[in-house]
Amino acid sequence: MSMTLNMTLTQQRHIAFLITDYLSNACQPMLADDFLEPSVRTKLENVLSADNIEKYVGELASRKAPSRQTKKILTDEQIEQREAAKVARKADRDRIREEKKAAKQAERVAARAAKKAAAGPGWTTKEITDSDGNIMKGINNASLRVAKRKDIERGLWPRDQILMKVTSNWSDENKAEFQRQFGTPMILTATNKTLVAPNMASILEAAVASETTAEPVVASETTAEPVVASETKTEPAVAEVAGETKTNKPSAIIASNKEEAAKKKLARKEALAKKKLERKQAFAKKKADLALKKAEEKRLAVAEEKRLAVAEEKRLAVAEEKRLAVAEEKRLAVAEEKRLADKSGGETKDGGSAINDGDMDIESSGEMDFSDEEDDTPQPWNHHSYNGDENLFKDEDNGIYRYDDESADFEIIGFYFKDAEGDIAADTLQLD
Repeated sequence: MSMTLNMTLTQQRHIAFLITDYLSNACQPMLADDFLEPSVRTKLENVLSADNIEKYVGELASRKAPSRQTKKILTDEQIEQREAAKVARKADRDRIREEKKAAKQAERVAARAAKKAAAGPGWTTKEITDSDGNIMKGINNASLRVAKRKDIERGLWPRDQILMKVTSNWSDENKAEFQRQFGTPMILTATNKTLVAPNMASILEAAVASETTAEPVVASETTAEPVVASETKTEPAVAEVAGETKTNKPSAIIASNKEEAAKKKLARKEALAKKKLERKQAFAKKKADLALKKAEEKRLAVAEEKRLAVAEEKRLAVAEEKRLAVAEEKRLAVAEEKRLADKSGGETKDGGSAINDGDMDIESSGEMDFSDEEDDTPQPWNHHSYNGDENLFKDEDNGIYRYDDESADFEIIGFYFKDAEGDIAADTLQLD
């Protein structure tokens, strides 16, 4: 317990009493047990003794706290050194990790090369075509195929090194066409059916020996079993260049293979990027064409709407002119009827004498029998749809007038249709 208790004697006695009381109450049930072992009972009694408790409290009161260690404060130079050490350790870890990764990669490449060399180059097959580009058919009407070794460069089909597949299906004409294109066909036998690749293990051992010894060790020439009609040998491991002897080490071969693979990979990436760019440009062009097409369709739709609106306006104008003409004819007819009625109801020459003609008695009226109230004088009138400033007047025939101050007379300006007539709704005020 790392603390200092500066207590007086009285305080120590109080602490000792509290500890004694707590332990006595806590251990009382165990001490009351009659079957408690004597050794355990003795230990409990020693713990509960006042002397031991007072001794413990006294030691606790006089105990000194341990000295506190001062924190080490680093200088700026020490901090920089520590950071530099951290960076150096991290660089070492990264270097070791990269070395391990490169070693594993080299092992994988070597294993892949050995596996590929042990498996042999294999064959590449295609269908043969005639001079017109048509696929040639065999005796059983199946397409004829030819094959070449996979170690031959891509796209090249050298003469006298091409295999004729299923020779029993080739007619004499087909064989002549094959000889014209590829020369003498390669014939597989029991001796050259399996291609033998160079032994990579022996090449690696020779390369290691050449690096350890002063004099260069030249690997013996390995002759592959013939694949074509004429015998072919593998290239020697040692080539003479400008009078000097140059050893093709496996590491150099692997490096050249890696370089060629990297070039091919770069070419594939460039072709893929070019193809992707072409697709992107085609898509952009298609999108632009679609946008132009939509804009043209929208323009045509707007033009069609305008044309329909103009046609509708013309139709409404013609209908309005027709309706006004009918209204004018009606107004003239009503005015003519009114004029004829006024004329027939006028005064006679004899000043109101009656005329008897058979059973019909005609009695003329004098001038005093008529009054001014019988005249159809327009009366002040208003309609809920009219918002003009002039006062409106209406006669009994529903003609609408306004009063002209210059001529001091009423001027007809429209009609009021109380009931529906034709395409004119009821309660309609029509003004010129």
